[in-house]
Amino acid sequence: MTALALALVNGAPVDPAAPAISLFDRGLLYADGVFEVLRTYGNQAHALEDHLARMSRSASALGIPMGVPNARWIAEVRQLLAASAWPESVVRLTVTRGLSQPPRVSPDLSSPPTRVVMVYPLPPPLDLERRGVSAILLRGAARSSASTGHKTLEYLTSIWALREAARAGADDAILLDAAGRVLESATANVFVVSGEELLTPPEEVALPGVTAHFVIAAARAEGLRVTRRALTEADLWTADEVFLTSSVREVTPVHRIDEHDVPAAPGPLTRRVAHAYEGFIRRR
Repeated sequence: MTALALALVNGAPVDPAAPAISLFDRGLLYADGVFEVLRTYGNQAHALEDHLARMSRSASALGIPMGVPNARWIAEVRQLLAASAWPESVVRLTVTRGLSQPPRVSPDLSSPPTRVVMVYPLPPPLDLERRGVSAILLRGAARSSASTGHKTLEYLTSIWALREAARAGADDAILLDAAGRVLESATANVFVVSGEELLTPPEEVALPGVTAHFVIAAARAEGLRVTRRALTEADLWTADEVFLTSSVREVTPVHRIDEHDVPAAPGPLTRRVAHAYEGFIRRR
């Protein structure tokens, strides 16, 4: 049987399909942990240090130890990629606060963390012209205040959003807060093209996306104007183009939001940004 994934738990190889995490682990009991997802290019983990830096910041903010230095995380990722038979992979890093025996909400600050490194095949990519997605708007959506700005295991908002999108026959959902500001999509950052300018929400309201950061840098290097500011529903309706960014999906055009067709998907600036990002990846 072909392996579905390769995994290490606290540095030890495990069968991803077999029990490997204690039922007392706080990640399972309370979603008490943080994670990162990235992809490979040429079987090399892209922006691994950047993702680890974001993960470390989130873990520190929540009082969760990373367990080992970043160099150990990097070595374990490389160990799994060296054993992988897949041309390209997705890498998932997870750290939880560890065990709670017996289960109790109050954390045991002396418990060592649980670390998981997992590698699995990258889904087949679609070319830029054919991977536009449809989205719905979900109003009044918000993550808990402790999760804001961090990629935590508390992912019910994203799961709920994707479930609602599927029920509506859409691929994704764009989240609006109670004030009507655009936050992000269920699993990606949101960009709007207005004229010759790219607009995206400020980092205070959305997850500081690693790919979004690189996309902004690549776009600016192309001479494009990028502005971080609050976006509203009206900005989406009047946009010339809309696209999403994430590590695995890269630059993904949006062709429809609710019942409104986006004028161009992918439009000329989306194509230009996507190609600039591809060039940025090749140079790293």
